[in-house]
Amino acid sequence: MRTIKETLDASKQLSWAGVVKTDTVDLPRDYVLQRMLIDLRGTLDVVTSTSVLVEDALQRAITEISLHLTGNFAGNKTVVNLTGVDLYFINFYDYGQGLERVTPTAVATGSAVSLQLAIDIRLAKNDPDDYSIGIPLYDTSSATLKVIWDTAANGYGTNTANIAITGKITLIQGIPESKEEFAAAKSNHIYTLIAAEYDCSSSSGSVEKRNTDITTGHLLRRLFIYSKTSADARSDTEFDYLTLKKIDKAFFNELDWDALGMEDESDYSLGNYDGNRHIVGLTVLDFARGAVDERGRILGEDLTGLKSGDMKLEIYKNNASSKLRLIEEAIVPNIKSKKG
Repeated sequence: MRTIKETLDASKQLSWAGVVKTDTVDLPRDYVLQRMLIDLRGTLDVVTSTSVLVEDALQRAITEISLHLTGNFAGNKTVVNLTGVDLYFINFYDYGQGLERVTPTAVATGSAVSLQLAIDIRLAKNDPDDYSIGIPLYDTSSATLKVIWDTAANGYGTNTANIAITGKITLIQGIPESKEEFAAAKSNHIYTLIAAEYDCSSSSGSVEKRNTDITTGHLLRRLFIYSKTSADARSDTEFDYLTLKKIDKAFFNELDWDALGMEDESDYSLGNYDGNRHIVGLTVLDFARGAVDERGRILGEDLTGLKSGDMKLEIYKNNASSKLRLIEEAIVPNIKSKKG
């Protein structure tokens, strides 16, 4: 597979002026998609007094970023469905630190603002030549990126005006160099990154069973778990400990929330995001640190033969009406594939 890199023209750029809107970009369907780089840059005015930023300012302005495919490869399937906050933090875990993010607060006219995000469709995030689960866009009927924007007050902060941000999209793709490579990519397994959010019960100081929240029928590689207050703020004090079981197989039992954060910092060598912590209110359960096993089979926890409810998550909640957000990074078997 030979790599080709392309920044899409102005007709396929994103834009935001601080108001609710939806951008839809139809991707070119020529090659095997490995990564999509989104580079958001522009200016804004901070007027009257210092801008008080919302939590996760600017990435919070993107309430949905999704990639939907139709056609032979995946049928009719949304393979990515996240928020800007989700994607920024996934990138943080993938690369050990956040990508560029500049959010000025001082009173000024035309202050530079920027944010970078990456949709990374690789098993090995550090391998520039990994096309093993790339999307063969030439085997789709459509590949559509959708971005939904919020208001400046919800997505950035107070006292802003004249926001003008443009998002350039760069595709890193592979060109098959033989008929065999061209055909083989059509049988790649399907990589998905899907988020869902739930309201926990109104009780506090109790164990809550979330037996149907984790999707089955795929190979689960990572499970990102947010702990959030009832007011939708990330928090390390909402959950005390977690238990996760697959039918009768325990992955961990009453594991302390802070211990999960400590493990993330050491395993991923994470930089700091929230003061002295990596990312407050977020942890990842990792079922596959490597790409494949010695036989070339994709690593992950096999949930393909399970039914809904076979993956059981239990949370001891310190507070009432906490919010639980889950992001599943998974591999959906391609029925055309003979790969492991």
